[in-house]
Amino acid sequence: MNADIIAALAGVQVCTVYCDGGCEPNPGQGGWGVVIEHGDGERVEFFGGEPNTTNNRMELMAAISALEALPATCRAIVRSDSQYVVKGIKFWIHGWKAKGWRVKRGGKPVLNVDLWRRLDQAAATRNVTWEWIRGHAGHDGNERADRLASQGRCGAEPAMGSLEWYAGPGRRIAPTPLLGDDWEAIEVAARGAVVAIQARHAATARDSLVIALDLIGKLPLDGSVAP
Repeated sequence: MNADIIAALAGVQVCTVYCDGGCEPNPGQGGWGVVIEHGDGERVEFFGGEPNTTNNRMELMAAISALEALPATCRAIVRSDSQYVVKGIKFWIHGWKAKGWRVKRGGKPVLNVDLWRRLDQAAATRNVTWEWIRGHAGHDGNERADRLASQGRCGAEPAMGSLEWYAGPGRRIAPTPLLGDDWEAIEVAARGAVVAIQARHAATARDSLVIALDLIGKLPLDGSVAP
C-alpha cells in the first residue's frame, strides 16, 4: 500500500468506504477503485489494475486495498455492489475456514483463496460493517469507485494508482509517487481514453475522459499544481 495513502488516513477513526472492481473482458484487463469518505466532507480515492485477472478478483482487491489503507482502530462501513464480496465475507467465509478453505460440495479449494485469506485478515483487525448496494443506482460514492476502477483498468499495471482528497469546500489534489504529478495523472487518463476508443470500449472511454476532465478542473488557471 502506498505510504501517502496510509498517511492521509492515519488519524481516521470513522469512515464510509465505497469499493468496486471489474474486467473488460472477463477474464482479462481489470481494475479496482476505492473511495473513502471521512470527517467533514473529506475524501480519499485511489485505484489500481492488473492485465490478466477476473471480475471477482478485482472486487476483492478493491475491498482489501481499502481495509489495508485504514488504521486498525478505524470503524468502517464498507459498501460494495458485489454480492460475491459481501455475502462471502459475512456468511460463506465461516464455512470455508471450518473446512480448511474448501467448499462444501466436492471439497474443492475455494476460488481466489489467496485474496479471501488476505481480506479475512484485514477485516479481523478492524471494526467493519459490510453493506451491499445496487450498482449504478445513484450512489455517488459507488459511481465514483466505478469510474476509478475503469481508470485502473485502463492503466492495467499492478502498481498503477492515484490519490486525491477533498478538504472542506475546496478540492485539492495530492501529488502521488505512483503517477508522478497531476499532469501525469491527466495524461494517464487521456491515454486510457485513447486506448479504449481504439478498442471500441465506449464506457471505458467515457469514464477515462470524465476523470481527465475532472483532474483538469482542479488545476489553477495557470496550470500549476494546487497547494
